[in-house]
Amino acid sequence: MEPVVYTYRTGRYFTDSGNMVAWVATAAGMILLLQGKMAGLLLLPLGPLIYFTYSVVELDLRGQTYRDGAMLLGMKFGRKKRLPDYGFLYLKKNTYRQVIWARVSTATFRHTVYDGYLGFANGVKLHLVRKPTKADALQKLEAISEDLHLELRDLTA
Repeated sequence: MEPVVYTYRTGRYFTDSGNMVAWVATAAGMILLLQGKMAGLLLLPLGPLIYFTYSVVELDLRGQTYRDGAMLLGMKFGRKKRLPDYGFLYLKKNTYRQVIWARVSTATFRHTVYDGYLGFANGVKLHLVRKPTKADALQKLEAISEDLHLELRDLTA
């Protein structure tokens, strides 16, 4: 029997800098606990809680709903919405530019990533995959395509 609820982790919910701040707070909590201050108990769980929070997309085929939200320790948060007719999965190539300014010069870095989306008939799209290589993104999207019995289109050419 096929499962009727599919959950796909789409990435981390917090940014890298948010993760770092949480781990610093956790380390500060440990130091406070070692010094005998009970206030450290408040800071201690921040790192693991933030580190284990992911962005997810959940598709419930029986109830015809979807949820685009967050997952914390296996619990999913986010408003359920009615699942419109979905058309196809597609892969796009995106280039991001990051400019770093210094006092006397600037540096520009370009990052190419491959994003996979689920397109609905009403024009709404859900972001499912972001990978640095095309092969990794296609592999992940092919698995989703088999789960949902959808056509996969490669729009990177």
